[in-house]
Amino acid sequence: PLPSKSFLILEKMAAVLRPMQQPDGRLPNINDNDDGCVVPLPLAVRARIEGMMTVMAVLYERPDIKASAAKTYPLYAQLLLGESGAEEFRMIAELPETFPFVTALREGGLYVLRKGGDWLLFKNNPDPFPTSGHNHADLLSLLLFFNGKPLLVDAGTYRFTDERGIRNAQRGTVAHNTVSVDRQGQSEPLRNFDWSRRLMPGFTEAQEDTECAVIDAQHDSYHGIGVTHRRVVIWLKSQEVVVVV
Repeated sequence: PLPSKSFLILEKMAAVLRPMQQPDGRLPNINDNDDGCVVPLPLAVRARIEGMMTVMAVLYERPDIKASAAKTYPLYAQLLLGESGAEEFRMIAELPETFPFVTALREGGLYVLRKGGDWLLFKNNPDPFPTSGHNHADLLSLLLFFNGKPLLVDAGTYRFTDERGIRNAQRGTVAHNTVSVDRQGQSEPLRNFDWSRRLMPGFTEAQEDTECAVIDAQHDSYHGIGVTHRRVVIWLKSQEVVVVV
């Protein structure tokens, strides 16, 4: 049995991952992601995520999570929950998969705008474990899909043990869709799991009306050179246009 605290945290994690899923079925390639899994099944990414959502829907009896799960009870869930889980899955109410235009995950500093196959992720997240080295120097960065196709992407992690510097290059600011100042990053990598200074996200506000959605944010990671980076993202709904100021 899971400790009660872990059980509650898992539900929060599932609720966060659901709106962050990209139109191609994958999860965003932000921060460190080694694609590890406890059960190494030879499944496509979409099938694994649907299997994970199936398990979460059963554990927490949540129809909203079931809407993002597999349509039929998958092997992934069968191995973890058995046939009794299949019966519980069938008993959970059926809901269509729907998302608000703006999903604000304020505590995590992540904001998702979504309309059909158009999807935008805005990132201004605090790092609760600054010495862990798993965060990237990418405050105010964007990921963007239009019509289900990726336009702005994150290069990801590469791998943890690397002597050629590729991992640190992909952790740095210039590898992300954000701004560097005078060739300086928001922080500079030290070894494979450390940073020269802590990232400093500032305020982030998200607003929406019938015409547009606006995210206004800033960070102060360049305070040492007297610079504050502020970025405003405007999604014009009727024109299907995204403006970055």
